[in-house]
Amino acid sequence: MTSPAARHRQYHEGLRAAARAEAVAVSVPPEPPRAAPPPPFAVSLDEVAQFARPLRSLAADHQRTVLAHAAAAAAMPATPGRAAARPEDGPDASDYQLLLAALGADISRLRDIQSIEQRIALKRDLVGAYDDHVRAALDAARAEGKALEDEIVSTMLIWHLDIGDYAYALVLAEHVLRFGLALPAYVRRAAPTLIAEEVATAALKALGTGGTFDLGTIDAVISLTDGEDMPDIVRAKLFKARAKILMAMAAALTADPAVSAPAGAVHGALAAALAACQRAMQLDGAAGLKKDIERLTSAISRNAPPAGPESGPDSAGTGESESQADDPADTDLSGDDAA
Repeated sequence: MTSPAARHRQYHEGLRAAARAEAVAVSVPPEPPRAAPPPPFAVSLDEVAQFARPLRSLAADHQRTVLAHAAAAAAMPATPGRAAARPEDGPDASDYQLLLAALGADISRLRDIQSIEQRIALKRDLVGAYDDHVRAALDAARAEGKALEDEIVSTMLIWHLDIGDYAYALVLAEHVLRFGLALPAYVRRAAPTLIAEEVATAALKALGTGGTFDLGTIDAVISLTDGEDMPDIVRAKLFKARAKILMAMAAALTADPAVSAPAGAVHGALAAALAACQRAMQLDGAAGLKKDIERLTSAISRNAPPAGPESGPDSAGTGESESQADDPADTDLSGDDAA
């Protein structure tokens, strides 16, 4: 049998062994779990643009409008009726610089794309990011009668022309021309020239490929740029586009013999087209409309409205009947000059 003394000694040895094991466990703490290494720092231009754009909210929109009104009201243009220099400090200046940085990033993206078609598609996706700023700037200018220089607004004018949103582009064009806003530095043409040439070129391209173009848009640009300085050849393109649209309208009116055109509609379209052709040739003798003028002059003589009950043949042209006037063969206006 184990003596009481031996059992006492074993008990105390067990206590000392447990104490030593606990001391070792305390002195060597467990290794903490290893964290995954952080990813390499890399920010794309797209991410820069997203961070630079202010967050959109009703409160932010209201603040942007208030700041735009205040900035426009405080503006002191160097020339009355012209855009004033934009202030370099203040809350409106900060918001503007942030959005301008985003625009710079978007322009860099566009410059990396060679395809015009793809650039236009991207612009169509991007313009919405600048709508709030543009709306605030235009509202402030209408309310205060003054405006600030604004590269964002002038750039949006160009982009809306590029994407074919002519209704909104004309709103921006009116603002740019009224207050004399400068276009971006990379644009060589003056604003009136750019507006007229881009719209006229788009119209002539559409008509030349069998499409259509809105006459009201051409007429609005002619009116908007009337009195503005631009090369004569550019203004001639506007009137050439107007003539071509009117000629297409006259041809459409007589395309279906079963459908009677409104009295005088064909003659009116032909006469207006002839006047536009003549004006274009006055501005640019190489506008390529000589054959069109000959065809229009002949068609007008054949499509003159009939004489009224109190007027003789001389006062009514040839005195032909409306059925003769609407003969499809009388408006052979589809041919274009080689020039």
